[in-house]
Amino acid sequence: MNISCIKNIFLPVVFLTTGFAFGQISEFRLLEVYIEKENWQKADSISRVIDYDLLDNNLRAKHDYFKGIIFFSNGFYAQGFEFLNKAKKIYEIEDYKYELALTLEYLIECVNYVFDKRANQEEYINSYCNLAIELKDYHLEIKCEFFKGTYAFDGNNIKEGIENYKNATQIALLCGDSIKYYNCLINEGMLIGYHEKQPSKAIDLYTKIIPHFTKRKDPNRLYSCLVNLSYQYYFLDDIPNAIQILKEADTISLKRDQLPSKEVIYSRLSAYYEIQKEFEKSLKYSRMSDSIKDKYRFDLQQGRIRIIEEELNNKKLKSDNIEAESKRKQNRNIALGLGGGLAAVSIFAFLVYKNTKRKQRIAEQEKELEIQKKEKILKDQELSSIDAMIEGQEKERQRLASDLHDSVGATLSAAKMHFDHLAKNTNKLESQQELIEKTGSLLEDAYAEIRSMAHLKNSGVMAKKGLLPAVKRLARNASSNNGLSLEVQDFGLTEKLEGSLEISIFRIIQELVTNIIKHAQATEAQISITQHEDSLNIIVEDNGQGFNPQKNNATNGMGLHGIKKRLAHLEGTLGIDSTLGKGTHILIDIPL
Repeated sequence: MNISCIKNIFLPVVFLTTGFAFGQISEFRLLEVYIEKENWQKADSISRVIDYDLLDNNLRAKHDYFKGIIFFSNGFYAQGFEFLNKAKKIYEIEDYKYELALTLEYLIECVNYVFDKRANQEEYINSYCNLAIELKDYHLEIKCEFFKGTYAFDGNNIKEGIENYKNATQIALLCGDSIKYYNCLINEGMLIGYHEKQPSKAIDLYTKIIPHFTKRKDPNRLYSCLVNLSYQYYFLDDIPNAIQILKEADTISLKRDQLPSKEVIYSRLSAYYEIQKEFEKSLKYSRMSDSIKDKYRFDLQQGRIRIIEEELNNKKLKSDNIEAESKRKQNRNIALGLGGGLAAVSIFAFLVYKNTKRKQRIAEQEKELEIQKKEKILKDQELSSIDAMIEGQEKERQRLASDLHDSVGATLSAAKMHFDHLAKNTNKLESQQELIEKTGSLLEDAYAEIRSMAHLKNSGVMAKKGLLPAVKRLARNASSNNGLSLEVQDFGLTEKLEGSLEISIFRIIQELVTNIIKHAQATEAQISITQHEDSLNIIVEDNGQGFNPQKNNATNGMGLHGIKKRLAHLEGTLGIDSTLGKGTHILIDIPL
């Protein structure tokens, strides 16, 4: 299998690069915003005011694609299929590959619910997988394996389906995509529990991955995990646990189309209560399941009626336009006929009339353009507000993650090293009590740092004593009796620096010490801090196992990557000299 790990740009953005820009067509820009926000009601209203007949091929395809998404997301799969299929045909003619791939994804999902179109599923999957290979995009390759696996299971080809799902997991793992990797593990759990008959092993897997989706606040994936987990307890005949987990899944608010999900929960709860001979509860959930099915059928019928009404309205609009055009031509012919008899008077009157109408049209057009300009300004302001809010939230999350890693991580790493040493040398250490006290002190420091972050304060050590005492205390905490010996030397550092600068420098040194404890396997290390007139020089060196700096640069972790980000903010430089087996020498210069 040819696996390419090239990161693709989020596919909907591709639509911005083809045809007319969305900025020139305000309706399409607003329609895209509402779809991204999953506000289907407003998206549907905007899509109705777009005059389809005035669009070129590219914009018609976009319109059909967006309409398909709106119907699909509201559970009207048959109507969604019709619009998506129209978009697919245009993208095939225009040879827009990424747009075609995204359209095929929704079509493949649609035919799972549109029974008379399921025969098209294999054709769509093959087209999608060919695009994945042609575009060399691992996101598409993972979904290709998913689609092939689901199709194989539907055809009762269990062995092939299992192989496809495992291929998807392997691609995500090789490409280092943790999000898709965990998504793949959801299906892995079902394979292990249902098809490989190992529900206990599946329960262990779901127990490990559920916290991941809880932390990510991904309700749809969390719902899938809980429902699948309940199946595993059902396979083990542990019905009480299966019921409890389904009820927990029922409390989750999904992002879209909750009816099918609720129907699955209530039908399973009815079956489980029937097994336990609690027939009143079984009947209650059976009625709730039937009610959802009835509502789903009603909504489906309403969607079909709405499509028919929209088509009739379009036909009536075209008919009215034809009739109006016919009357206009008739009036023009009458005017020309009268003009032949009235000659100069008629010509003069006609010219005055045309001039007046032209001025009116110009005035109306200018007024309409002014309204459109104001609408565009308001819409652009709304988009700017949304972008600013998202950017602010993302920066805040990154800051909290970085502070937790840099501050608490180093303290806990040192505590873990002491615990390991105690565990290996129980009742053999002369200074056992000293190590226990030092470990307790480290845990108290970790608690204090977390509590300080929760109150949005800077590090207590930094605020009270300054950079040098904090670094020396860090060195004492990191040192152990027969483990790492860490020394601190300072030259010219006589006065405290600016508060935020000291905190940033301390976090950098703290991260480097954490790396030594975790990875270097060193017995000796030294920190040298030298203050010059216009710069601060920091040297951190150890006698550990060393590493390959070029290979480390290819990673995107929170270690050296976080240090580089801090130094970039301080306009500082980082130099690394490390050889495998011969230790590491790191040089940092920061302008003051």
